[in-house]
Amino acid sequence: MTNITRVKRLLVDGDPVAGMSAWGPVKDDVVEGDPQERQHLVQNAPRPGGGVSRAGVWEATLEDYGCDEFCVLLEGSVTMIDDDGHEETFRAGNSFLIPKGFTGYWKQSEKKKKFFMTACYG
Repeated sequence: MTNITRVKRLLVDGDPVAGMSAWGPVKDDVVEGDPQERQHLVQNAPRPGGGVSRAGVWEATLEDYGCDEFCVLLEGSVTMIDDDGHEETFRAGNSFLIPKGFTGYWKQSEKKKKFFMTACYG
């Protein structure tokens, strides 16, 4: 049998049967509060030479980065503030790229949900 690689559909509510993972604490560095997250990954694959690429839908209450990350904001809003104080605000329907090496933080005052693709490498 031939191993076929198929296109992966991203659904706002995750897997059609299992949905999203259970809510749990955000695993990244958190500046303040107790943000919660849940997700559904359609890809979590090691990359040749090291690193991993991930894609899926991710939702968090509040969150405050070494991977490249492309995002399509589905719900809520987020302001990205770099170390120079420059702010960019994104709302539902906006797409943006956070390049590896970005220094700054997420600022949000409401729950957000996004489609994402990350590329993490050495």
